Amino acid sequence: MNENVFIEKISLDKNGILSIAPKNGSFEFIYRSATGVRWNENKRCLFHKLSVDDVSVLWLYKEILSAIKSEYGVILKISPETIFENLNSSNITDIKG
Repeated sequence: MNENVFIEKISLDKNGILSIAPKNGSFEFIYRSATGVRWNENKRCLFHKLSVDDVSVLWLYKEILSAIKSEYGVILKISPETIFENLNSSNITDIKG
């Protein structure tokens, strides 16, 4: 059974690392998935080891969502309250689908 969790914030840092902060939940063991997705306990967010220098923002977003669904059975979803930080309008449009 899959559980839906809303995304509080999606951001891109100065190093090109995309992070996704869920409104609730903890995913500290996601590293076991061997997908490159990691959990930052201090910031309470998921991120991928690759940056936008390596792949697209959309690819990173989909990889993070896929890893969490596969490993935890959690479906991360955007809500009207989701904050997009340091992403251009094209990236936001791609993510929203």
